[in-house]
Amino acid sequence: MMPLKQIHWPVWAFVLSLPALSPGSDKAQPLIRDEAPSAPSCRIKLDFGKAAYQDLTIKGDKIKGSNFNLQQEGKVLYGFVLSKPTRFRVSGKEISGTIAGLDLMLHIKHSGPYIQISGLVGSRRVSLKASDHKVEVQASASGLASSSSHLLLVQEQGNRLRGRAGAGAEIYSAQMISFGCNLAQLRKRPELLVVLFMWWLGA
Repeated sequence: MMPLKQIHWPVWAFVLSLPALSPGSDKAQPLIRDEAPSAPSCRIKLDFGKAAYQDLTIKGDKIKGSNFNLQQEGKVLYGFVLSKPTRFRVSGKEISGTIAGLDLMLHIKHSGPYIQISGLVGSRRVSLKASDHKVEVQASASGLASSSSHLLLVQEQGNRLRGRAGAGAEIYSAQMISFGCNLAQLRKRPELLVVLFMWWLGA
């Protein structure tokens, strides 16, 4: 049997195998790992004249504001709007559930540059139509709402949209200002359009 040869490792290989030491310390220093970046946030200010004013933040799967406290899990969004229970699901081309205590039965349709969400909010027939630069909401009268309601916002400058809102013959100035997002991004998520532009029907 041939004798095993003795292996001679170079000195630099032994040095590289030692843990890194800081001056004056005999303990290896912990590795520094990069933390995952936090989800970007979007702040939105809504002013629909006499109807209401809201200031809310969308960050990841959460929507927060003085009258909004919502969380999204998969296709379901739940929590409270105007201190009223909210829970609805976006499934394919359908949206069903409740917002601010009002029942939702809505259908989603894409047509060219527009997304249209229409159906029933409570007992009112509602139609929402949004493009990258404009959003319009029409709501019929019902037993609880004696007159029809409408909202029209058109991009004016940057992320500011201006227009009008009202019920019946009453018309008020309206606007939406966003920071960190714009209507082109928001309209890709139908659940956000429902939260932002249909909650006031129950105000």
